Amino acid sequence: ISPKKGMFKKTKIILVSVLGSLVAILLIVGGYSLWRYQSGKIADGTYEVVAYSYRDDDKDKMVDGIDEYKDEGLDLQSFVVVKNNQSRTYNLVEGDNKSYVSLMDYEIDIPQIFDPWNKTQSQALNADQVEDVTKDFMKKMRKDYSFYTKEAADKVVKKTTREYKDTLREKRTYVKHGDEYTLTTYGEKGKLESRITFKRLSKSDTDKRWDHYEDAVKDYKKELKSYSDQYDDFKDYYGYGYSDDYGSDSKSSSSGSSKKSVDRI
Repeated sequence: ISPKKGMFKKTKIILVSVLGSLVAILLIVGGYSLWRYQSGKIADGTYEVVAYSYRDDDKDKMVDGIDEYKDEGLDLQSFVVVKNNQSRTYNLVEGDNKSYVSLMDYEIDIPQIFDPWNKTQSQALNADQVEDVTKDFMKKMRKDYSFYTKEAADKVVKKTTREYKDTLREKRTYVKHGDEYTLTTYGEKGKLESRITFKRLSKSDTDKRWDHYEDAVKDYKKELKSYSDQYDDFKDYYGYGYSDDYGSDSKSSSSGSSKKSVDRI
């Protein structure tokens, strides 16, 4: 064998070995990337709140939010819908044979985004976008329910935007375990603010939850319409409108917020 042929053969063997090593490394890296992504991927579906704790600033400790609802004779039935790495919160609380909902949850799409790689969650919209959609929502509320004053509408827009800005300064991480995931929220200074566990519902339970929720929304709208009609009948005598946040539930929806309220979960 000539020296040139021998050198070519050795070079070919070295190249094959290097390429083989590179392929192996790429397969390992690709497998790890896939595993890491899937380990943080929240499957599409409807998830109910099964555990909820938040920081009570007065007590300076974490307290069980669900127990506090129960102590007040209320049943927390809030849930989130996950689709394509985004989640949207729908709040439902029941007590005294009545359901309490937020029309803002139902009418406005303010989603959160999951990052499966880093296992974090963030808001999808900025504060200006939330302010715009809230203004549009309140215009519709004033049109549908005449008792709503401009002052009340402006108050809701300012309050919702302010509280949403607070959520933009939060850090949210989550851990997936089976058909559940736990979302932990930290405040601007890194202090633990809330921890919520969501459990995926079956198809039949999802259908039941949605039917019940939409019935509650319909009943609430009927109630608002009744108040609106009463206001129309007597406004010439009294000349006033409701100045609170009636109908919007006054609390902005934000999955993972630390405050205990119907739609701050």
